Amino acid sequence: MTAVRRIGAIVFCVVATLYAVPAAWTAVDHMNLWKTPSVSEPWSGGKVWSVDTDFLEWARKQIPPGDRFLVIDGTGNPAIAQWTPFQLYPDVVTEDASEADWVVLYGVRSPDAGPEVEDFPDERVYADGYSLLGREGAPDAGEGGTDGS
Repeated sequence: MTAVRRIGAIVFCVVATLYAVPAAWTAVDHMNLWKTPSVSEPWSGGKVWSVDTDFLEWARKQIPPGDRFLVIDGTGNPAIAQWTPFQLYPDVVTEDASEADWVVLYGVRSPDAGPEVEDFPDERVYADGYSLLGREGAPDAGEGGTDGS
């Protein structure tokens, strides 16, 4: 009798597993955990971390390649400091305003950015709280407008 119960328990476990595993994989698949960003969404990784990648793409088009920039983040999102240098490459991030050619204001208006932006009179506004400050006579990279388009 115990052998019959053991075989019954084994059969039950096998059948239950055969039903449960496909259902579990279907649930995981519906959560899109395995979705890879498409080529048409090159900055989707930043969007996962609540980074305004459209603003950074606009800023990248404004800054000539190889220029140095400082990021002033008013949002408190730690991903901003990590994602911005990646998306603005080949431009170079610096933490010293005296070494910067540009200041990226992310989530902060220029009047609230502090004294370190006084040497950057050329303001190009993307949206309220999102702008790019250049030094006097800052060169234009030639792409994109100053209205977020």
